[in-house]
Amino acid sequence: MITAKIHKKGKDTLLAACDSDLLGQKIEFEDLEFYISERFYGGEEVSEDEFIDMLKRCTTANLVGEKTLRTTRKVYKLQKVIYIGDVPHAQIFKINTDR
Repeated sequence: MITAKIHKKGKDTLLAACDSDLLGQKIEFEDLEFYISERFYGGEEVSEDEFIDMLKRCTTANLVGEKTLRTTRKVYKLQKVIYIGDVPHAQIFKINTDR
């Protein structure tokens, strides 16, 4: 499953999503520590269809985990994915030129 949470500020909507089994874990790789916090990522478990709908509506996304990124690729071509240890992480920024 995917856990997703929406953060809103003004007209911007940030989607934080991760593989549910990663929630609350700290990933360490070399001198890097990455904490997948309940506060930021901990929202609700969603289906792939619900996640894709959320992904299409957000202005920015912060994504962690194999399943989350595999599902994201059904909608977007990811230009760059980084790996923290063996866990993939990507961010999406949508630019609205109509503002």
